[in-house]
Amino acid sequence: MQDWMNEKISLITSIHDNIVGGEAVLKSPFSKNRYVPITYCDYIASGKPLKFIEDYLFEQVLPTYANTHTTTSFTGYQTTHFREDARQIIAQSVNAKLVNSNQSNHSNQSNECNNVSSLPSSFESSTCSLCKFSKLPSERQVTDEDCDVVLFEGSGSTSAINTLVHCLGVRERVLLALSTNNENEIPIVFISCAEHHSNILPWRESGAIVIQISEDRYGNINLKHLEQCLIKYSSNNNNFNNLNNNSNNNNLNNNNIKNKRLLIGSFTAASNVTGVISDCDSICKLCHLNGALCFFDYAASAPYVSINVNPSNDPIYHKDAIFISPHKFVGGPSTPGVLIAKRKLFKNAVPTRPGGGTVYFVDDRNHSYTTSIEEREEGGTPDIIGSIRCALVFKLKDTVGPSLISKLEDAYRDRAFETWSNNLNLIILGPGRESIEKGGVKKLAFFSFLVKHGNSFLHHSFVSLLLNDLFGVQTRGGCSCAGPLGMEILGITHEKAIELETALMESYETPISLTHLKPGWTRLNLNYFFDDETVDFVVKAVDFVATHGWKFLPYYIFNEKSNEWMHRTFDINSTDNLSSIHEDFTNFLQQHRKKLTDVTFENGKLQFLDHSSELHDMEPNTIHNYSDILEDAERLLTQSIELFTQERAPFQLSYEHEIYRLFGDEKFKFAKKYGHLRWYLLPSQVLAEIRNENILNTTTTISTITISTNTFNNSNELREETNYLVKPKVYPTSQEYVDEKLMNQCTYSSGQQHSNNTNSAQFKCPFMSCKWWILSGAVIGSVTALSLYLNRK
Repeated sequence: MQDWMNEKISLITSIHDNIVGGEAVLKSPFSKNRYVPITYCDYIASGKPLKFIEDYLFEQVLPTYANTHTTTSFTGYQTTHFREDARQIIAQSVNAKLVNSNQSNHSNQSNECNNVSSLPSSFESSTCSLCKFSKLPSERQVTDEDCDVVLFEGSGSTSAINTLVHCLGVRERVLLALSTNNENEIPIVFISCAEHHSNILPWRESGAIVIQISEDRYGNINLKHLEQCLIKYSSNNNNFNNLNNNSNNNNLNNNNIKNKRLLIGSFTAASNVTGVISDCDSICKLCHLNGALCFFDYAASAPYVSINVNPSNDPIYHKDAIFISPHKFVGGPSTPGVLIAKRKLFKNAVPTRPGGGTVYFVDDRNHSYTTSIEEREEGGTPDIIGSIRCALVFKLKDTVGPSLISKLEDAYRDRAFETWSNNLNLIILGPGRESIEKGGVKKLAFFSFLVKHGNSFLHHSFVSLLLNDLFGVQTRGGCSCAGPLGMEILGITHEKAIELETALMESYETPISLTHLKPGWTRLNLNYFFDDETVDFVVKAVDFVATHGWKFLPYYIFNEKSNEWMHRTFDINSTDNLSSIHEDFTNFLQQHRKKLTDVTFENGKLQFLDHSSELHDMEPNTIHNYSDILEDAERLLTQSIELFTQERAPFQLSYEHEIYRLFGDEKFKFAKKYGHLRWYLLPSQVLAEIRNENILNTTTTISTITISTNTFNNSNELREETNYLVKPKVYPTSQEYVDEKLMNQCTYSSGQQHSNNTNSAQFKCPFMSCKWWILSGAVIGSVTALSLYLNRK
């Protein structure tokens, strides 16, 4: 046992030491010669490359690289088998059951379902996309439909989900339901409020009715609400085998489907914002008992949790499809997405991406597609090296072991909560320490947080930038592509959301953009291969910014066009006060960043101009010790306060001018109408507070433009309206709150939202009725399928 653990520790240490860029540093604006090491905490967005994986690819794979789709040349043979090895490794990792396709092409016997992969046959039956019949006998069963298929799909989970939407024929089903005046047969998709946009928008754009399941008290998917919705819509669906007995590729003509409404549950396996882990088994059981297919998006959680698509011999727990973004694994950059799904789902007559490698036969008039799912749905030259890299990162994760990963990350998560829960300025969004300790929720070491000051907040982009500039900690500011969850955890009510959207739409065609009113958060994660020193450093850095970050705001200026913060430009020559501050760091970054346009192939080799030596200088000014970096931040804080409070201060900030830049002049009336939606603190407010000055309730003229301003006195009297929009949700909530949310849940139907509460406001498409809005969207997305349908009728 001790040897086993030593091997695991050695491997984790090796991961830490092999991260590409692990020794990289960045230049800080808080000194002309201050450099700090980069501490990357943005693995939720994307992983980092690993040297030993890249070395293997460079030394063992690339020398014999060739295109796949052939085994007659040695390089084609080796590369093709590398890629199929990758498919097998991933299948074994998630317990997917692949099909043994070594049997005769014309066998009427169902292929055996097992865990042994083999190369897909190029000579299987196929269905002509122009004719009304199969090229080979249609009664032949190609596969055991309870087996799985592993597909490599373009850009992460996004591509995987879009492929499955096409293969299920959701748009075609919508067309069929509307053309036969059977709107009750439009497919229904159940999602949670925690979904990434990639698991929302494809379903909405398909024309399906999308129903959002609410949270329970602790932030989990509300199983009671899910069950109620499933029962309500599954009364005409006797089982979840709608597709099982359909051997005809033409799903539009099949009576078994035609008379049944397609129900789908598509849920995140863990939130990419809060890290809350879904109860996949319970969700799967509820969906299957009520005639629904069940899919899970593992984009955020796959690097950290065990994945089992066939967890028992009982099919009720088998996942019909899962979506994975391997680029989020450590070692995973430049990998394709992965779709793992039951073979019974692939009934589409036309591949998602018709092209090379997808066909059985093509002549000047007709063409036929192969029925090998892997070949049909991986058209064109695939990301071969990315697929091989994908298998290696899965194998690495499995060798470390999901159970050990969970133990390490749980310890880091709890260590962070121990410090951060005592900082009143730091608001962790979603379920926190109390919910975990009560056993109400399981949570990854993901943290999305706000930094509060008085009644206002620091802008999330500023918080992320300050962590970068002071400490080199790499985080991400924004909404994490999870808008519905953002509204929930930020406490933005339905009415406020309408008001915010109205402001955004009203300013859309004016020179003034009000997108700066959109709220967000700063996000990071603590990865299992971090060492103790790194975890402690990140925890203390965030704690420092939450406590003192607001005092650095006058160094920055908000770019209302890009919604990003920039370093303020200082005139160093006019004063000695800023000798330790870079005078124009934003311009410095633009000049000294690495540029692909600097690469040339002159003099018979690749050359490039290195503008970045000052930006990435390693010698001799890098602060390598974490304790020294934290101490230096304290020193900079003291210097900054002294600088801002000097009588002969180096700069003045105008609150009126900041408001003018954000909301425009009086003719737009945006400041008066929507100023109360601003939730973040401005540099001028901070400078006034540090200097103990007042911003009085006056009318100030700037360049003949009249602007009304509001009162600001001190930290306890910040503008009242800045506390209007964002009121973070506290977990666990009361049961009364949960019940109230249930009453106001919305259903999305391509251009419309329908609330369960008849007194709630409804969004309606201003152009056309729901029916024709869905029909037009489906037609645009399904021209080929519609032609097929009409021809076959």
